Amino acid sequence: MGPRSRAVFVAAGCALACAATNWNVSALEQRFPALAGINSHQLGASTPYLLPSRGVLTLFLCRWPRGPAIPVSLPPDATAEERRLLEMALGAWEGAGLGIRFAIAEPLARGIEIRFAPGAETESQPQPETPQAGITFADCAVDPEALTNLPGPVLPARIVFATVWLHRDGRDMLGRRVAHTPEELIGTALHELGHALGFQGHPRRGDTVMNASVDSVRRIGRRVKAGTHFTDTTLRALYSVSSGAVVRQVTVSPGRTAPVDRMASAARRLALSGPILRVGDRAARLDWRDSGGRVYPLLILGIPELLRAPETLRVHALRSTAGLLSSAFPSP
Repeated sequence: MGPRSRAVFVAAGCALACAATNWNVSALEQRFPALAGINSHQLGASTPYLLPSRGVLTLFLCRWPRGPAIPVSLPPDATAEERRLLEMALGAWEGAGLGIRFAIAEPLARGIEIRFAPGAETESQPQPETPQAGITFADCAVDPEALTNLPGPVLPARIVFATVWLHRDGRDMLGRRVAHTPEELIGTALHELGHALGFQGHPRRGDTVMNASVDSVRRIGRRVKAGTHFTDTTLRALYSVSSGAVVRQVTVSPGRTAPVDRMASAARRLALSGPILRVGDRAARLDWRDSGGRVYPLLILGIPELLRAPETLRVHALRSTAGLLSSAFPSP
Protein backbone atom coordinates (compact mmCIF):
# COMPACT_ATOMS: atom_id res chain seq x y z
CA MET A 1 0.00 0.00 0.00
CA GLY A 2 1.40 3.39 -0.97
CA PRO A 3 1.73 6.30 1.47
CA ARG A 4 -1.33 8.08 0.07
CA SER A 5 -3.50 4.96 0.23
CA ARG A 6 -2.30 4.23 3.77
CA ALA A 7 -3.17 7.78 4.83
CA VAL A 8 -6.68 7.38 3.45
CA PHE A 9 -7.18 4.15 5.37
CA VAL A 10 -5.71 5.47 8.63
CA ALA A 11 -7.84 8.61 8.55
CA ALA A 12 -11.01 6.76 7.65
CA GLY A 13 -10.47 3.51 9.49
CA CYS A 14 -8.92 4.38 12.84
CA ALA A 15 -10.23 7.79 13.83
CA LEU A 16 -12.75 6.50 16.37
CA ALA A 17 -12.82 3.53 18.69
CA CYS A 18 -15.64 1.31 19.88
CA ALA A 19 -17.52 0.68 16.66
CA ALA A 20 -20.91 -0.96 17.23
CA THR A 21 -21.34 -4.50 15.97
CA ASN A 22 -24.45 -6.21 14.66
CA TRP A 23 -24.17 -9.97 14.78
CA ASN A 24 -25.44 -12.75 17.01
CA VAL A 25 -22.71 -14.40 19.07
CA SER A 26 -25.21 -16.91 20.50
CA ALA A 27 -25.67 -18.46 17.07
CA LEU A 28 -21.89 -18.86 16.81
CA GLU A 29 -21.78 -20.54 20.22
CA GLN A 30 -24.23 -23.16 18.97
CA ARG A 31 -21.87 -24.02 16.10
CA PHE A 32 -18.71 -24.03 18.24
CA PRO A 33 -19.34 -25.65 21.66
CA ALA A 34 -15.88 -24.62 22.92
CA LEU A 35 -16.94 -20.98 22.56
CA ALA A 36 -20.01 -21.53 24.73
CA GLY A 37 -17.73 -22.83 27.50
CA ILE A 38 -15.76 -19.58 27.74
CA ASN A 39 -17.36 -17.25 30.27
CA SER A 40 -17.39 -13.45 30.12
CA HIS A 41 -15.81 -13.16 26.67
CA GLN A 42 -16.48 -10.09 24.54
CA LEU A 43 -16.19 -11.71 21.11
CA GLY A 44 -19.60 -10.29 20.20
CA ALA A 45 -18.09 -6.81 20.43
CA SER A 46 -15.61 -7.53 17.65
CA THR A 47 -15.84 -5.83 14.29
CA PRO A 48 -16.00 -8.63 11.70
CA TYR A 49 -14.17 -8.65 8.40
CA LEU A 50 -16.38 -7.94 5.39
CA LEU A 51 -16.59 -9.68 2.03
CA PRO A 52 -19.14 -8.28 -0.47
CA SER A 53 -19.64 -10.58 -3.44
CA ARG A 54 -22.41 -11.47 -5.91
CA GLY A 55 -25.14 -9.59 -4.07
CA VAL A 56 -24.22 -10.94 -0.63
CA LEU A 57 -22.36 -9.22 2.20
CA THR A 58 -20.58 -11.82 4.35
CA LEU A 59 -19.34 -10.89 7.83
CA PHE A 60 -16.74 -13.26 9.28
CA LEU A 61 -13.94 -13.66 11.81
CA CYS A 62 -10.30 -14.11 10.84
CA ARG A 63 -7.27 -15.25 12.83
CA TRP A 64 -3.88 -16.94 12.47
CA PRO A 65 -3.88 -20.70 11.87
CA ARG A 66 -2.58 -22.81 14.73
CA GLY A 67 0.51 -24.91 14.22
CA PRO A 68 3.60 -23.15 12.87
CA ALA A 69 5.07 -20.41 15.01
CA ILE A 70 4.10 -16.90 13.90
CA PRO A 71 7.25 -15.03 12.78
CA VAL A 72 7.73 -11.67 14.55
CA SER A 73 10.04 -8.83 13.60
CA LEU A 74 10.98 -6.50 16.47
CA PRO A 75 11.82 -2.79 15.96
CA PRO A 76 15.42 -2.43 14.76
CA ASP A 77 15.72 0.78 16.83
CA ALA A 78 14.45 -0.79 20.06
CA THR A 79 16.68 -0.46 23.09
CA ALA A 80 17.59 -3.59 25.02
CA GLU A 81 14.95 -2.69 27.63
CA GLU A 82 12.26 -2.03 25.02
CA ARG A 83 13.06 -5.33 23.35
CA ARG A 84 12.77 -7.11 26.71
CA LEU A 85 9.36 -5.54 27.35
CA LEU A 86 8.09 -6.44 23.87
CA GLU A 87 9.29 -10.02 24.28
CA MET A 88 7.47 -10.06 27.63
CA ALA A 89 4.24 -9.09 25.83
CA LEU A 90 4.78 -11.80 23.22
CA GLY A 91 5.41 -14.37 25.94
CA ALA A 92 2.22 -13.32 27.73
CA TRP A 93 0.16 -14.01 24.61
CA GLU A 94 1.92 -17.36 24.12
CA GLY A 95 0.81 -18.39 27.59
CA ALA A 96 -2.74 -17.07 27.27
CA GLY A 97 -4.27 -20.34 26.04
CA LEU A 98 -4.74 -19.45 22.36
CA GLY A 99 -2.55 -22.26 21.07
CA ILE A 100 -0.14 -19.92 19.29
CA ARG A 101 3.64 -19.49 19.36
CA PHE A 102 5.95 -16.74 18.12
CA ALA A 103 9.42 -16.90 16.61
CA ILE A 104 11.67 -13.85 16.24
CA ALA A 105 12.65 -13.68 12.56
CA GLU A 106 14.20 -11.30 10.03
CA PRO A 107 13.24 -10.46 7.37
CA LEU A 108 9.54 -11.25 7.20
CA ALA A 109 7.59 -12.61 4.25
CA ARG A 110 4.69 -13.35 6.58
CA GLY A 111 4.13 -12.73 10.27
CA ILE A 112 3.87 -9.72 12.57
CA GLU A 113 6.07 -6.68 12.11
CA ILE A 114 6.40 -4.43 15.19
CA ARG A 115 7.75 -0.91 14.74
CA PHE A 116 7.93 2.32 16.72
CA ALA A 117 6.07 5.15 15.03
CA PRO A 118 8.34 7.97 13.82
CA GLY A 119 8.33 11.00 16.08
CA ALA A 120 6.64 13.33 13.61
CA GLU A 121 4.40 14.92 16.23
CA THR A 122 3.36 18.54 15.71
CA GLU A 123 1.32 20.99 17.77
CA SER A 124 -1.51 20.78 15.23
CA GLN A 125 -1.43 16.98 15.17
CA PRO A 126 -0.39 15.77 18.63
CA GLN A 127 -0.11 12.12 19.47
CA PRO A 128 -3.09 10.73 21.39
CA GLU A 129 -2.83 11.04 25.14
CA THR A 130 -3.94 7.45 25.79
CA PRO A 131 -1.07 5.10 26.68
CA GLN A 132 -2.32 2.42 24.28
CA ALA A 133 -1.77 4.83 21.37
CA GLY A 134 -0.81 2.69 18.41
CA ILE A 135 -2.18 1.35 15.19
CA THR A 136 -2.30 -2.13 13.68
CA PHE A 137 -3.09 -3.41 10.20
CA ALA A 138 -4.00 -7.12 10.17
CA ASP A 139 -4.22 -8.64 6.67
CA CYS A 140 -6.75 -11.43 6.20
CA ALA A 141 -6.20 -13.44 3.02
CA VAL A 142 -9.34 -14.88 1.45
CA ASP A 143 -9.09 -17.63 -1.16
CA PRO A 144 -10.42 -16.30 -4.50
CA GLU A 145 -12.85 -19.22 -4.71
CA ALA A 146 -14.94 -17.45 -2.06
CA LEU A 147 -15.68 -14.77 -4.67
CA THR A 148 -17.04 -17.22 -7.22
CA ASN A 149 -19.27 -19.31 -4.93
CA LEU A 150 -21.63 -18.28 -2.16
CA PRO A 151 -19.61 -18.76 1.05
CA GLY A 152 -20.64 -21.52 3.41
CA PRO A 153 -20.48 -21.37 7.24
CA VAL A 154 -16.68 -21.03 7.15
CA LEU A 155 -14.75 -18.98 4.61
CA PRO A 156 -11.29 -20.10 3.43
CA ALA A 157 -9.56 -17.19 5.20
CA ARG A 158 -6.67 -16.59 7.61
CA ILE A 159 -4.44 -13.77 8.88
CA VAL A 160 -1.16 -13.76 6.92
CA PHE A 161 0.56 -10.51 7.90
CA ALA A 162 0.20 -7.69 10.42
CA THR A 163 2.00 -4.43 11.06
CA VAL A 164 1.99 -2.95 14.57
CA TRP A 165 2.99 0.67 15.13
CA LEU A 166 3.67 1.74 18.72
CA HIS A 167 4.25 5.21 20.15
CA ARG A 168 7.00 5.73 22.68
CA ASP A 169 5.26 8.74 24.22
CA GLY A 170 2.14 10.86 24.13
CA ARG A 171 0.74 14.00 25.69
CA ASP A 172 -0.78 14.41 29.11
CA MET A 173 -3.92 16.37 29.93
CA LEU A 174 -1.89 19.61 29.92
CA GLY A 175 -0.47 18.93 26.45
CA ARG A 176 3.00 18.02 27.69
CA ARG A 177 4.94 15.20 26.05
CA VAL A 178 5.28 12.28 28.44
CA ALA A 179 7.20 9.07 27.80
CA HIS A 180 5.14 5.93 28.27
CA THR A 181 6.08 3.90 31.31
CA PRO A 182 7.27 0.28 30.92
CA GLU A 183 3.82 -0.85 32.11
CA GLU A 184 2.15 1.30 29.46
CA LEU A 185 4.45 -0.02 26.73
CA ILE A 186 3.64 -3.62 27.68
CA GLY A 187 -0.08 -2.83 27.84
CA THR A 188 0.08 -1.06 24.48
CA ALA A 189 1.92 -3.99 22.89
CA LEU A 190 -0.56 -6.50 24.34
CA HIS A 191 -3.49 -4.47 23.00
CA GLU A 192 -2.06 -3.98 19.51
CA LEU A 193 -0.90 -7.59 19.31
CA GLY A 194 -4.49 -8.56 20.07
CA HIS A 195 -5.49 -6.73 16.89
CA ALA A 196 -2.62 -8.39 15.01
CA LEU A 197 -3.92 -11.77 16.18
CA GLY A 198 -7.26 -11.01 14.55
CA PHE A 199 -9.55 -9.23 17.04
CA GLN A 200 -10.79 -5.96 15.56
CA GLY A 201 -12.81 -3.44 17.53
CA HIS A 202 -12.82 -2.27 21.16
CA PRO A 203 -15.23 -3.74 23.72
CA ARG A 204 -16.82 -1.17 25.99
CA ARG A 205 -16.79 -3.52 28.96
CA GLY A 206 -15.19 -6.69 30.24
CA ASP A 207 -11.76 -7.54 31.63
CA THR A 208 -9.96 -7.72 28.30
CA VAL A 209 -6.85 -5.97 27.05
CA MET A 210 -8.84 -5.15 23.90
CA ASN A 211 -10.85 -2.66 25.94
CA ALA A 212 -9.63 0.80 24.93
CA SER A 213 -9.76 2.06 28.52
CA VAL A 214 -6.52 3.75 29.55
CA ASP A 215 -6.71 2.33 33.06
CA SER A 216 -7.49 -1.18 31.83
CA VAL A 217 -4.52 -1.33 29.46
CA ARG A 218 -2.18 0.14 32.06
CA ARG A 219 -3.40 -2.24 34.77
CA ILE A 220 -2.92 -5.32 32.60
CA GLY A 221 0.52 -4.09 31.55
CA ARG A 222 1.45 -3.69 35.21
CA ARG A 223 0.31 -7.23 36.02
CA VAL A 224 2.28 -8.77 33.15
CA LYS A 225 5.42 -6.81 34.06
CA ALA A 226 5.08 -8.11 37.62
CA GLY A 227 5.01 -11.69 36.32
CA THR A 228 1.31 -12.38 36.90
CA HIS A 229 -0.15 -14.99 34.54
CA PHE A 230 -1.96 -13.33 31.65
CA THR A 231 -5.12 -14.61 30.05
CA ASP A 232 -7.78 -12.96 27.92
CA THR A 233 -11.12 -14.72 27.46
CA THR A 234 -12.00 -12.56 24.46
CA LEU A 235 -9.00 -13.70 22.39
CA ARG A 236 -9.46 -17.24 23.67
CA ALA A 237 -13.00 -17.03 22.31
CA LEU A 238 -11.72 -15.92 18.91
CA TYR A 239 -9.27 -18.82 18.80
CA SER A 240 -11.95 -21.32 19.84
CA VAL A 241 -13.75 -20.89 16.49
CA SER A 242 -12.51 -21.62 13.00
CA SER A 243 -10.75 -18.86 11.13
CA GLY A 244 -13.20 -17.64 8.52
CA ALA A 245 -16.23 -18.46 10.67
CA VAL A 246 -19.17 -16.61 9.13
CA VAL A 247 -21.21 -14.63 11.67
CA ARG A 248 -23.75 -13.09 9.30
CA GLN A 249 -24.75 -13.03 5.64
CA VAL A 250 -27.02 -10.38 4.18
CA THR A 251 -28.47 -10.18 0.68
CA VAL A 252 -27.97 -6.75 -0.85
CA SER A 253 -28.59 -5.24 -4.26
CA PRO A 254 -26.17 -6.81 -6.80
CA GLY A 255 -25.15 -3.31 -7.82
CA ARG A 256 -23.72 -2.72 -4.37
CA THR A 257 -21.22 -5.57 -4.75
CA ALA A 258 -20.52 -4.83 -8.44
CA PRO A 259 -17.08 -3.19 -7.87
CA VAL A 260 -15.89 -6.31 -6.01
CA ASP A 261 -17.38 -8.63 -8.63
CA ARG A 262 -15.70 -6.71 -11.45
CA MET A 263 -12.39 -6.66 -9.56
CA ALA A 264 -12.59 -10.41 -8.95
CA SER A 265 -13.17 -10.95 -12.68
CA ALA A 266 -10.24 -8.68 -13.56
CA ALA A 267 -8.04 -10.49 -11.02
CA ARG A 268 -8.73 -13.83 -12.70
CA ARG A 269 -8.05 -12.35 -16.12
CA LEU A 270 -4.85 -10.52 -15.09
CA ALA A 271 -3.53 -13.13 -12.60
CA LEU A 272 -3.68 -10.73 -9.65
CA SER A 273 -3.27 -12.07 -6.12
CA GLY A 274 -5.92 -11.39 -3.52
CA PRO A 275 -8.13 -10.39 -2.03
CA ILE A 276 -6.46 -9.26 1.19
CA LEU A 277 -8.95 -7.75 3.63
CA ARG A 278 -8.51 -5.22 6.40
CA VAL A 279 -11.09 -3.75 8.75
CA GLY A 280 -10.92 -0.82 11.15
CA ASP A 281 -13.37 0.95 13.38
CA ARG A 282 -14.59 3.18 10.55
CA ALA A 283 -13.46 1.63 7.26
CA ALA A 284 -12.53 -1.61 5.53
CA ARG A 285 -10.38 -2.44 2.51
CA LEU A 286 -10.06 -5.18 -0.07
CA ASP A 287 -6.70 -5.27 -1.87
CA TRP A 288 -5.41 -7.10 -4.94
CA ARG A 289 -1.77 -7.04 -6.10
CA ASP A 290 -0.05 -7.57 -9.43
CA SER A 291 3.26 -9.40 -9.93
CA GLY A 292 5.14 -6.13 -9.46
CA GLY A 293 3.58 -5.52 -6.06
CA ARG A 294 1.25 -2.70 -7.13
CA VAL A 295 -1.90 -2.60 -5.00
CA TYR A 296 -5.44 -2.17 -6.30
CA PRO A 297 -7.72 -1.35 -3.34
CA LEU A 298 -11.45 -1.07 -2.83
CA LEU A 299 -12.64 0.94 0.18
CA ILE A 300 -15.76 0.54 2.33
CA LEU A 301 -16.58 3.48 4.60
CA GLY A 302 -18.96 3.91 7.53
CA ILE A 303 -18.54 0.51 9.17
CA PRO A 304 -20.74 1.19 12.26
CA GLU A 305 -23.60 2.38 10.06
CA LEU A 306 -23.10 -0.51 7.64
CA LEU A 307 -23.29 -3.09 10.43
CA ARG A 308 -26.62 -1.62 11.50
CA ALA A 309 -27.97 -1.34 7.93
CA PRO A 310 -26.07 -3.65 5.51
CA GLU A 311 -28.29 -2.58 2.61
CA THR A 312 -26.45 0.77 2.65
CA LEU A 313 -23.20 -0.92 1.51
CA ARG A 314 -21.10 1.24 -0.81
CA VAL A 315 -17.78 0.06 -2.25
CA HIS A 316 -15.42 2.76 -3.55
CA ALA A 317 -12.68 2.13 -6.10
CA LEU A 318 -9.55 4.23 -5.47
CA ARG A 319 -7.81 5.82 -8.43
CA SER A 320 -5.47 2.96 -9.34
CA THR A 321 -8.31 0.45 -9.11
CA ALA A 322 -10.71 2.59 -11.14
CA GLY A 323 -8.08 2.84 -13.88
CA LEU A 324 -7.54 -0.92 -13.88
CA LEU A 325 -11.27 -1.61 -14.09
CA SER A 326 -11.70 0.88 -16.92
CA SER A 327 -8.94 -0.87 -18.86
CA ALA A 328 -10.27 -4.34 -18.14
CA PHE A 329 -13.89 -3.41 -18.92
CA PRO A 330 -13.79 -0.62 -21.52
CA SER A 331 -17.06 1.14 -22.30
CA PRO A 332 -18.61 0.08 -25.63
